[in-house]
Amino acid sequence: MADKKHWHDWLALGISLLSLALSGITAYRNVFFQRDDVRFVAGDALRIARNENDEFRIEEDQEFTFINSGNRQATGANQSLGAQ
Repeated sequence: MADKKHWHDWLALGISLLSLALSGITAYRNVFFQRDDVRFVAGDALRIARNENDEFRIEEDQEFTFINSGNRQATGANQSLGAQ
């Protein structure tokens, strides 16, 4: 004859079913609601200086930070910045 379930058993079963449902919802949202959101932030303002011939020149030491706030992997390949 099977033993009668104790209330601890039912509590453990409830917690495990709740965690299974939560992980299922998280997996569903990550698979079907994919979001691509890649941004970059310039570290400092663009520095422009004037040389001896009264010509403007742009300082080239700029720092950029790439931020991936989407839920997919992102790579940054072949970045270039041009100015005229």
